[in-house]
Amino acid sequence: MIVTYNWLKEFVDFDFTPQELCDRLTMAGLEVDALVNIGGDLDSVIVAQLDSVDAHPDADRLTVCQVNTGTDVVQVVCGATNHKTGDLIALAQPGSVLPGDFKIKKSKIRGQVSLGMLCSEK
Repeated sequence: MIVTYNWLKEFVDFDFTPQELCDRLTMAGLEVDALVNIGGDLDSVIVAQLDSVDAHPDADRLTVCQVNTGTDVVQVVCGATNHKTGDLIALAQPGSVLPGDFKIKKSKIRGQVSLGMLCSEK
């Protein structure tokens, strides 16, 4: 049976981390097949709004986006074509670590500074 940590917390009051819970269940004689972290640690990914989407001056398949984080407007170079001005997007800012140990950092893409990455559901 697959049971999520959050689902179990709805029915049982405990203060263990997922790993501690697995250890305690195992010590009680229950078999824990695996502990899987779904989605990774996405605390550093925020919701932001696209203020503008313009063609990249030096690349046909890239866009330069002005992204409003609520506290600042940052520039992000993006290869996706399914976004427009006003869209709410998931923004991984420099310092974010995405699943697969993919680290986001400030970079220069075809001469344009990019301060993050627009994220998809994948």
